[in-house]
Amino acid sequence: MLVSAAACFTLIFSIAIAEKTPVNQETMIGNRVLTRKPFLKFQTMPKGSVLLSGEPLHLDCVTTGAPNAVIFWKKNGKTIREPYLAKRKEVELNDQKLVSETSIIHSILHIQCPTSGTYQCISSNGYDLIEANATVSIIGDSDEICFPSLAPRITQFDMFRLELNGNAVTLRCESSDQKATWTWRRDSKTLVSGGNVEVNKNELHIRNINWESEADYECEATNEFGSAAERTFLMPVTSNNNILV
Repeated sequence: MLVSAAACFTLIFSIAIAEKTPVNQETMIGNRVLTRKPFLKFQTMPKGSVLLSGEPLHLDCVTTGAPNAVIFWKKNGKTIREPYLAKRKEVELNDQKLVSETSIIHSILHIQCPTSGTYQCISSNGYDLIEANATVSIIGDSDEICFPSLAPRITQFDMFRLELNGNAVTLRCESSDQKATWTWRRDSKTLVSGGNVEVNKNELHIRNINWESEADYECEATNEFGSAAERTFLMPVTSNNNILV
């Protein structure tokens, strides 16, 4: 079962309380100081399935961790989706700062014309590496010609993001159509660049977050064949003597 938006707060807050990092145990990530002990866990693992020939494959992989993690996919040991690039803008803006970088990331593998094999979801945050396998079996032969969907699909997004007040945050979505047009919304209102907000295609940069930044943010990918959207909940938090509270 996937993590509901309402459950995200409880999940992250309970982990934050349980895994605080004392002042004398700071973790350096580049020029940034992580205010908690690094961790990485699966919240949802991809499930194996038996499909009839011609049926599409849909696998979900959800991780919880800090610092920011990447997710990639393999089939039978061979990479079929590379990890997406690091959030460079956020890293630059938070240089030499205390950071939380705690998030829930949802990666989706959708294959219109799958073949049998072992599919792997692999995630790494530079401190931990975790992987989960799903065995997929295809039964029968289909005479139908397989055409991939031309409408965009969201393939990865931040379900939940927790970061310290005053820091910068990059929210990102990825789409199956690299040329899709992107729209970002906050509480259903379309966002444009201005003030502490910068809209850059599939990335939303928010500088100097504060309590007013707490909200649902929606990314939508659109092309001539359709659209797809997902939402992220951003939660600012405070730090006290380098301990996440």
